[in-house]
Amino acid sequence: MKSLKKVLHIATPFLPVRKDMGYGSIERIVADLVKEESKSHEFEVFLAGPEGTYIEEAKAIKETIPPIGIPGSYLSSNHSTYAVLKHVSEVMRFAEEIKPDISHFHDDYLFAFMDLISPSVMTLHSRYEDFWDFSRYSAENGQEIVAISKRQKEIYAAQGINASSVIYNGINTEDYAFSENSLDYMLSLGAIRPEKGQDTAIEIFEEVKTKKDLDLIVAGNIVDRDFFNEKIMPRVDIDISSENDKIKAYRDAKKQKKEALVFYAGEVNDEQKIPLYQNAGLFLMPVKWEESFGMVVVEALSCGTPVLASNIGAMPEIITKDTGRLFDLGAEKKDIAEKAYECLNLSRENCRKSAEQNFSIRKKAEAYMKVYRRAIYSKSHFFI
Repeated sequence: MKSLKKVLHIATPFLPVRKDMGYGSIERIVADLVKEESKSHEFEVFLAGPEGTYIEEAKAIKETIPPIGIPGSYLSSNHSTYAVLKHVSEVMRFAEEIKPDISHFHDDYLFAFMDLISPSVMTLHSRYEDFWDFSRYSAENGQEIVAISKRQKEIYAAQGINASSVIYNGINTEDYAFSENSLDYMLSLGAIRPEKGQDTAIEIFEEVKTKKDLDLIVAGNIVDRDFFNEKIMPRVDIDISSENDKIKAYRDAKKQKKEALVFYAGEVNDEQKIPLYQNAGLFLMPVKWEESFGMVVVEALSCGTPVLASNIGAMPEIITKDTGRLFDLGAEKKDIAEKAYECLNLSRENCRKSAEQNFSIRKKAEAYMKVYRRAIYSKSHFFI
């Protein structure tokens, strides 16, 4: 079997992959995996992504095109068919230059080109609704398709796209340090758009505060400006988005106002968001779509914060009775509030243990190594 000496990670053309991002779960996932795999002395790790991509641990980086932004959002001004194809072309040229032993696709725009850069692995980061419009596709020899949750695997399989493995996303739990104590607020953190349910988080807050004075902090980059302006900002009591230290700004505001309030913290980077996780009494994840995974949930758990989430997508695979509660989207708000109160009594240590045992970046990297070797083995034996 061919040895594994070079691994090429291929990011999406949407946003740069770099340190200290205030956006993008896929970009963060790629960055963390490149960093973890680079610790190996057995092979070199290469990275291709849009301009601005830089992870110092990578052996070499190919900047393909100017970032095209997120489709359907205010960031997508550079999005075009030509730009996407140019990204593909630059990736193909880079692969020909470095000749990787395995190519790891994080970009479904390259799905149809897997057989040209083989052996290869494709991780299905997207929901099926956001994926290429393929009616049927089966991986060929030397190709592996990986789902990031069992539920995602089921959804794709129903459409004729069969993943060979399920590998949960992982984080560096040392970065998301445990906090035994918390402040009196709930946290909703993620891209602000209807599907993420920040409006529902505010409704839950309104019900919870009838019995317990818990504030709500909403943080995240604005993807749907109309949704934010109509459903979120009018219900915000205090805007701390311009403040660098979010926790200090929150504490200062609470010295003046003791009643339960809604805060808007804006887009946050790692330095800002980790203290928000660590100090939160409860993390809210009221998603309204089939969330393929949910990195923010694992990040919150790593910091010791229990999670209250809608019972949809991958949430039931991540959250247990020891780390949070699940609710049906059609449930009465008072019933959801009762689950919130239950979460506040859960052990923060158990939340941390769950993240360490099930969702570490090391465990994820080890699982991908097995998939890489399987793809290489399958390709080499196909030609025997």
